[in-house]
Amino acid sequence: MDTFPTESMAGDLGGMRSLYIGLGSLGPTAVGFVAGRANYTIAFAGLAGCLLAAVTLILTGE
Repeated sequence: MDTFPTESMAGDLGGMRSLYIGLGSLGPTAVGFVAGRANYTIAFAGLAGCLLAAVTLILTGE
């Protein structure tokens, strides 16, 4: 928030919030799509793999 200009802080915050909500909806969307095509076991295994990859990237600093 400190990096946003004072004049447009509310709009910038709204834009960032929309971006975070949009990105946050990708996980449930992907699980629902894969579960509809295959089954929930495969869908949640794929989600677990993505989360594991994210943790690995964060811990290695890459």
